[in-house]
Amino acid sequence: MKKFTFCFLMMLISSTGVLANILITEVLPDPIGTEAGGEYVELYNPTQEVVNLSGYVLATKSSDTDVTLPINGFIKPYSFYLVSDVNFNENKDNPNWVSPDYEESMTLGNSEGYISLLHNSVQIDAIGWGQETPLKEGTPLTVENGKSFKRIFNTSFKDSQNNIEDFLIIEGDPLNSSFTTLAQNKLLFSIQIESYGFGISNISFTDDNPFENGYQIIPTPHGEKIIQVSYYLSSSGETNISFGNTTIFPTLQSESDHMYTSELVLHYYDEPGNYTLTIAASDGKITNTSVISFEYLSLAAIYLDAQSLFFEKINAGDEFIVEGDLNENTTLKPTIKNIGNIPLDIGIQGTSLKNENALISLEHIFVQFNGTYHPLDYSKQIIDLNLGLQHLQPLGFKFKIPLNASSGNYTTAVSINAIVS
Repeated sequence: MKKFTFCFLMMLISSTGVLANILITEVLPDPIGTEAGGEYVELYNPTQEVVNLSGYVLATKSSDTDVTLPINGFIKPYSFYLVSDVNFNENKDNPNWVSPDYEESMTLGNSEGYISLLHNSVQIDAIGWGQETPLKEGTPLTVENGKSFKRIFNTSFKDSQNNIEDFLIIEGDPLNSSFTTLAQNKLLFSIQIESYGFGISNISFTDDNPFENGYQIIPTPHGEKIIQVSYYLSSSGETNISFGNTTIFPTLQSESDHMYTSELVLHYYDEPGNYTLTIAASDGKITNTSVISFEYLSLAAIYLDAQSLFFEKINAGDEFIVEGDLNENTTLKPTIKNIGNIPLDIGIQGTSLKNENALISLEHIFVQFNGTYHPLDYSKQIIDLNLGLQHLQPLGFKFKIPLNASSGNYTTAVSINAIVS
């Protein structure tokens, strides 16, 4: 009886210009359709600063300046930037893919090549494919037609300086500057208010999106969002902050200039929408108020309690089941939790079971939701769950091992995304 072992990995995929460690996070070197217009490179800014793209180029095997990024371009904090071949929208493999932020003719080798992200001739990041490629980080990747190289993300992007460890070979899913990883990003925005006599001035309030008018607050997945408020009174007085049904008494930080500070707390599951708070101050003769309005943004995010599972000595020809449960602390029984503030569906896709010498196709792997098994696919499938806030969902799997499967250690990866219902 043949016996073999395998494991499978589940991943949760749910201003001053500065020189930053921009990452190459996805590359499609060999599209199914046309070579002219179908290739793309996805970049990501992992810092809390806006990055000016002046001076950045993409070097490839065909040219040291294959793509020169625009001098007026920038990448927002914790956000993506999509660079593509010209006429990408007309030639992209998947018509549902997003539009690029920047187009320029590029030439990426199909079976062998590299991309080096340079800033003023200094290499920032690199990815290589094909065993004979002259440039790569660690071990290069192997091209599969129509598949992209996608950097592994789990809380943050993996960057071990080894391409084969840092990237998956998977169906393309490029992101442009409309997307962010929703990392917490605290920025203070100051407003100078002219006042006469006794008044409130120099209000500072957390703003997570300085590129839009007003204040926007991004929830912290599975956590609390701390909102910082500070302001000054023109003279001594009494003050408080009203927020909903709560009255907050801020802390006096400086008696000489009458500076007050406070913190507001919003939970990840609090309803998205528009909120207001009122600062009130009185010196006994005059009472002034100042109203701050802000938007608490929608958050689509999931938590997966199991990151990798390993099974020993499964016999060829066997069928076995991985059961999910409703306990987010049992890491051997996968559980999905909605850690955002809106109902969610689930997007799921997978890769074949494979080792160095053999492959078992996806038709032998099934995913279970609510008692129903769905065959996994290389393309993303949307599972209609309408998973409520803080709700848990068991995630089960079934594997049918072919009788002719050869012995060995097999791996597969399943990508799970939060999709707005």
